[in-house]
Order: sequence, then C-alpha cells, then structure tokens
Amino acid sequence: MKVNNDFIKWGGSRTIAIPYDIDSEDLQSLLRQINGVLFTGGGLDLVDKKTRKEHPYFTTAKRIVNYSKWMKDVKNQDWPVMGICQGLQTISIMHSYDDIDVLNDINIYGKELKVDWDVAANTQSKMF
Repeated sequence: MKVNNDFIKWGGSRTIAIPYDIDSEDLQSLLRQINGVLFTGGGLDLVDKKTRKEHPYFTTAKRIVNYSKWMKDVKNQDWPVMGICQGLQTISIMHSYDDIDVLNDINIYGKELKVDWDVAANTQSKMF
C-alpha cells in the first residue's frame, strides 16, 4: 500500500516487502539485512477461532518479533517493530501469549473519545 511506503520513506528509510509465507531460513537472512519492521493493516483471520490454526502471516510475524527481542536481549540493539491497525492487533495477540480473545469487539463509530496524554508519567518512554 502506497501510504505505508510513503510513511516509511518520510521517516528517512526504504521499504521492502517480506512475503508472509517466507521460510524460516530466508527470513533470518533477510532480517539480518534490515533494521526494523512495520506490520501494516489488513483483514486476515490471524488465528482460526475454531481450530486455533495460525495463518502463515501470524507465524512469520511471531518469528520477526522474536528476532527483535533477540536483538535487544542478546545484542543490546534496538530493532523496532511497529504495528498499524491489524499489525498492532498481531503484536497484541502475541504479547498475550496468543490469546486471540484479547481483542474485544468495540464499536466506536460516531463517538468522540478523549485521549489524555500523561507526558509527565511517561518521561522514560521513547515515544515522548
């Protein structure tokens, strides 16, 4: 999607596509050549609610997040992973130990919700 490509380019980086069904060896080789990943939005069923079978996208995403953790824990290097829309849902499910029910159905259309940024409480955050 062009908007995701532009988003990364405006930040001073280049984009490459990672095939969602890439084999593990090729993925590891590719990850050593890049410095972070953006999980974009989409409309996949990441995990089948009946069978609990993972979509190949979700399996690959887990490998990528584990690589990021390894880079931080073992190499002491930041290797960012960012998620937008379904990308954030993907990360959220992973960090809830693959509990797909962690995502609630919330209808927010037509409602105004206030966002209250507490910068003073987050002085250690790289986001602030």
